[in-house]
Amino acid sequence: MDWYGLNSEGFSRAKFDKDLAQARAGVVEKSELRKLRGTDALSFSEREVDLSKNLLGNRWLSHQCGCFLVAPSGHGKSTLIMQMVILWCCGRPAFGIRPAQPLRILLIEAEDDDNDITEMAWMVRRLNLSDTEKHMLKTNSHIEWLSDVNYIGFFEALDDFLAEFPCDILIINPYSAYQGGDIRDEERNNDFLRDALSKLMAVHHFGTLLVHHTPKTNFQKTEEYSWFDWMYIMAGTASITNWARGVLVLNPTKVTGTYQFIAAKRFEKLGWTQREAYWSHSVQNGIALWIPSTTDQIRAAKPRTELKPEDLLDLFPLVDGVTMHRYLALATSRNLGVNKARRFLELLIEDQLVKVTETPREGTNALKTYCRSK
Repeated sequence: MDWYGLNSEGFSRAKFDKDLAQARAGVVEKSELRKLRGTDALSFSEREVDLSKNLLGNRWLSHQCGCFLVAPSGHGKSTLIMQMVILWCCGRPAFGIRPAQPLRILLIEAEDDDNDITEMAWMVRRLNLSDTEKHMLKTNSHIEWLSDVNYIGFFEALDDFLAEFPCDILIINPYSAYQGGDIRDEERNNDFLRDALSKLMAVHHFGTLLVHHTPKTNFQKTEEYSWFDWMYIMAGTASITNWARGVLVLNPTKVTGTYQFIAAKRFEKLGWTQREAYWSHSVQNGIALWIPSTTDQIRAAKPRTELKPEDLLDLFPLVDGVTMHRYLALATSRNLGVNKARRFLELLIEDQLVKVTETPREGTNALKTYCRSK
């Protein structure tokens, strides 16, 4: 099937431009009838899951699907990606994410030149690869510096690369270098991800990991984030998150070099036992490597807002309860956000650990106070 010129003759820029212009103008020109490929719900219920499509985790990433790795600039994403490439090409887990088998990985780079890649690749010396694993790494990996194209030119080059080096996983570092427009442009993001990239994945049969940044300035108080908030932390539009099958976020902590890894989307498919994990930078003899954080690093890195509702019970007396204003003042003095403090109080009331007393007042609403249940 000829999707935007992606066939045995390569990527046709003229056809891509024509089809894209017609789509935006509302003109539909069909060269062939598009037929249904699915089936009824009962038939799906009688199938087994096709694990041959799995690439990472328990289908966190599969063929013809994409995921995002998100972090601020300058915090070691490229080193992290290099570590993933090395380990996954050898069939070894990286950051608790297990590959389905030794994977062929094509890494397209616009951030790190050959010297940067060389320094990062020295980590092979610290990973203690066997001779067999070194052979797999040499056979299964290819890293290409590509900094002179974006958008259409990017897909033209990529189509050629994939014909020369078929892969299981394509890593794009970073997404913004090749998107070719305003990262806040909903239409451009959909054109890149849902049209060009999705169709290229279908033709060449691979999955994609895209590296992306958080906004340069972020005024949101992330200490109050729930896990479902983190998947929207990346710069751009919600369409990016909606397209992605998985989202993994690197959140810098107050401990320099220690990071909170958050499985923000499809945690249950990643293979982790919890939604978050901690890894830290390690440099030995000038060679950088990510290693699991120590217990002390994790304890120091965890924000103090990681309190449980029960940790606030001491704020409530057994008699003569406190008002909401007083409670919030006490809770926020412990670095707990107002919204989370309110949610904690609701949970304590629901669990019957805190009770509400209403005292009538003339000409106004009753005064509510909160105290511990006996």
